[in-house]
Amino acid sequence: MLLAVPSVVRAQMPDFSIVTDIRAGLHFSDSDMRPRMYDPFGRISTVTLSLLFDGFYRLSLSERFTRIPGDTSSNLLEHLYLELPGVWRLGQIDPKFGRGWLIREHGLGGEFTTHLLIDNLPITISAVDNGGQQVRAISARVGGKVGVSFATGKNMAASGTSLVAVRRPEKAPGVGRGYQTVFGMDASSTWHGVRGQFEYVGLRNGSNSLDVPEDILDFELSYQRDTDSTQYRLGYARTLQGRSDHLRGEVEVPVDLKLSLTGQYRLDAGRSLIALGLHLKF
Repeated sequence: MLLAVPSVVRAQMPDFSIVTDIRAGLHFSDSDMRPRMYDPFGRISTVTLSLLFDGFYRLSLSERFTRIPGDTSSNLLEHLYLELPGVWRLGQIDPKFGRGWLIREHGLGGEFTTHLLIDNLPITISAVDNGGQQVRAISARVGGKVGVSFATGKNMAASGTSLVAVRRPEKAPGVGRGYQTVFGMDASSTWHGVRGQFEYVGLRNGSNSLDVPEDILDFELSYQRDTDSTQYRLGYARTLQGRSDHLRGEVEVPVDLKLSLTGQYRLDAGRSLIALGLHLKF
């Protein structure tokens, strides 16, 4: 991919940017306290380098500060891809599925976005293959504020960044686990600064007997008066077959343009976790 860059961009100095996004905090659960470089919902600390060529093509490289324990990925690479924004991406990507909340996998492959002739609906089609017992899938999402998604392959939804509404990131099953079929629906709407989001995911054809079929419903309300004010989030998720309830709440209080103080709470089947930390972006 990197060798192909000169053939698609002109010989000029690209515009570049470096963004460091740090999420650090202390997680308190069952008399246990642990420092983490990610929050209780799988948002991990990264540093990202972006190069913009000719005003159109972008090369993006992002690395994590640390691995999520038990994650399917054995390295710190978050993504590495060349893209024409809004049209295609090629490299190490996170394929689009739903709103990127319940299902967020990473893999080597490509993604293409176009519009259907009927109602001009956007459709994004992705294919990734990490080989071995890691994720290998073809997926698609159709729609805008309301969308449907489908994916088929192997070892999906097994990473620490997937199903974060119903399991902690470090509780992900890891390599060799997951599902062969995943489908879902998502919707979002905003009214007077309050944003409501809904997502459903169905998981079928598990990799082994431990990966049982499951249906998950997730609801979230968030509020932020403007970009410089405190942000609030409140969410609820339920596993239908497992019959477990999961509550979560978050608050992010800006200190200045680069630093915010954060607090998160989650209650999973009677087990609670509290995280206090900071979000630094520069």
